[in-house]
Amino acid sequence: METTHAKTQICMMKSLMMGVLVLAAMKGFSQVEGITVSMVSMSATAYQDIEQDLFSSLNIISSAANIKKIQTGIYCENRFMIKGMAKAQATICFPLKKAGIVIAVDYQGLNKMNFIGLSGGYGMKITNKMNVGLKVETGRSKSTLDYNDLLIGYQTGFIFKSTEKTQVGLHLTKRYHPSLPRSIKNTGSFMINAGIGHVINEKVFISCEIIKIKNTSAFISPYVNWHIGELFQLQFGLLQPLNNGYIGLGWKTSKSNMVLSFASHSHLGLSGSIRLVNEFN
Repeated sequence: METTHAKTQICMMKSLMMGVLVLAAMKGFSQVEGITVSMVSMSATAYQDIEQDLFSSLNIISSAANIKKIQTGIYCENRFMIKGMAKAQATICFPLKKAGIVIAVDYQGLNKMNFIGLSGGYGMKITNKMNVGLKVETGRSKSTLDYNDLLIGYQTGFIFKSTEKTQVGLHLTKRYHPSLPRSIKNTGSFMINAGIGHVINEKVFISCEIIKIKNTSAFISPYVNWHIGELFQLQFGLLQPLNNGYIGLGWKTSKSNMVLSFASHSHLGLSGSIRLVNEFN
């Protein structure tokens, strides 16, 4: 009986710990003001101009200047297999002369607690080595308390090509909630992203970002992209605090690129995502 009682207590403690971690994760998600961080890095490939990914162009807006073709993309993730933390995004980008435009629609959550957002940005080359960009965004979150919260925000920053194979960048994202009651202190939220990328050779690209979000400690996000042959690629990275590392398996043709990614957390379990990009001449 004592053994059974001890096992029951251990199970209850594990369940309580899981509940606390899920609530903490949900709190980070529910600030759909979001500065929510995706399961995998959506900006790592921004710091190179050989193979530009439109999701990187959206998340690091000055890299939109490197867009070479019209692209459409869809990204979906299921974090910790919790439906309330599901995320979907549809994106399109257009190249211009020494510039690019990116537009995206976001959906996060469930029917009774969700966020719908719209964003658009413009990146341009001011010199052969310097890109700058500006993105604006808006959205509305819905809660179970029949309260709708309006979000408006922007991102601005630059990328500098320090050498032929190395680029560095700095971006600031700021978001506000004008619909919050005056009784609630509303200073908005911000994220600072500093990154560096280096092309080792035609097969391997590495990058590292330092990300600081308001009221949280700064964290480092390293990334490796390795092309295997003409069709396949492997991606490795770390994006704390909500995963202990992720791996992506990619398949690329002349006009499309699909990446399946998997991440793991020591207590919250597995997460999965899919990213599909199509190019048009």
